[in-house]
Amino acid sequence: MDNLIANLKDKLDMIIHLAANCSTPKSIENPKQDFNDNALATFKICEISRKLNVPVIFTSSCKVHPNKRGERAPYGLSKYVGELYLKEYKKMYGTKFIINRPGTLYGPGQEGSPESGWLSWFIKAKRENLPITIFGDGTQSRDVLFISDYVNLLIDQIEHFGDYEREEPYEVGGGIENEITLLKLLEFLEYKDYNFDSERKGDVKRFVSDNKDISSVKNWRPLVLWQEGVKQTLNSISK
Repeated sequence: MDNLIANLKDKLDMIIHLAANCSTPKSIENPKQDFNDNALATFKICEISRKLNVPVIFTSSCKVHPNKRGERAPYGLSKYVGELYLKEYKKMYGTKFIINRPGTLYGPGQEGSPESGWLSWFIKAKRENLPITIFGDGTQSRDVLFISDYVNLLIDQIEHFGDYEREEPYEVGGGIENEITLLKLLEFLEYKDYNFDSERKGDVKRFVSDNKDISSVKNWRPLVLWQEGVKQTLNSISK
């Protein structure tokens, strides 16, 4: 890593940290790999930031919140560890950062699969006539956020870093108007090839982001309603 830092010297203005394992099931199956991909990788980002004195915008996750049983899957835990490292590095070394906790991000180009990217996976399943397994009763809900809305926020944070900088994370999601359940999405897609299995450990029944803090900075808000976002994603897969 020292060679990497040496090569980046005087070439780096800011770090936008988006890389991660983002699969809860994979994190449960292989927590060591999840730790390496998320917690350890974010530690390395902190080190690069410290040594080159550049700020960080970190995409964390709403999965850092435990469910009603007080459980976090390794994925949520490793993301939370990354947040803690940034906070401690600020206290110790003065590291500047912004932490975003997005909910379900989706849109054209996402590689949806049964392990991650559930909304894009449902769309892909419809297009390719693949069976879907719902873990739980299908009434679990998320406030989904179209990718262009999140990218627009990141651009604004890059351009106005000082306005957004603070120690506490920002909840960033589609909001109540973009809350949908798994069954509601399947109904919208008019797709019925699905079955049920037991609920996954660490899963949260309902999560809707409170965008109050992020919107109060420069009036960011989601512009793409889920129905339009799903149509755009569906059309992109069909091409």
